[in-house]
Amino acid sequence: SSYHYVLGNPTRYIDPTGKSSESTGEESTGWTANHVYLNEVFGDTYGFNSAINTSISKGNGKYVLGIHSNVSPDAGITDGHAWLSITTPDGVITTYGLWPDDHANYAGQDPNGTKTDIRVDAELDQMRLNTTYHRYTDISEKQYKQFMSLVDKYVEWGYTYTCASWASDTYYTITNRDIDADDEWALGAETPRELSGSIKEANGGKRTNRTIENEIKVKGNNESSNSYSY
Repeated sequence: SSYHYVLGNPTRYIDPTGKSSESTGEESTGWTANHVYLNEVFGDTYGFNSAINTSISKGNGKYVLGIHSNVSPDAGITDGHAWLSITTPDGVITTYGLWPDDHANYAGQDPNGTKTDIRVDAELDQMRLNTTYHRYTDISEKQYKQFMSLVDKYVEWGYTYTCASWASDTYYTITNRDIDADDEWALGAETPRELSGSIKEANGGKRTNRTIENEIKVKGNNESSNSYSY
């Protein structure tokens, strides 16, 4: 396929010999700080972000909403974390998750609790772990704007409103699809492990429903619900 040439990203790579792709050394369109960070973390010049750019461009420039949980459905009640992600048509990935103010990563940053507990890009290094469960759905520009208005709101983490609660509720608000996080063994509290089980069930028993490849595999044709395999 022609999309294999320079990894489908001619603004980022060149292939002077016809044998392998080489970086142009330019931070071209689509390679934001997020992309550079992930590339540095995973040491994968050919991987996550350049493939995402190609996938999104071949997906007709759709916005993609993802819901994620980083533990097995068999994990402990208090284990793990859940979050959401948005991939924009230019391939930029941003994550959004609810974190308590007293978490070790944020202790002392908001002593009066006046800021929202929604943190941005705190989960980038979790996106490719083989313990993470993913569910991706195409959304319209209108749905994307609705999502951005929701993440701009003040939301407070609590034992009765956890990261899994917020991820599940927000995903449902945007897509009208229930990825349930209610854990009967946690007395009805919402947990990442329960969310992982719901994601797996929605994916037909698979950990994820999207493949980040140079050749994107579209499995549906509904504008607001096309899914990918990963």
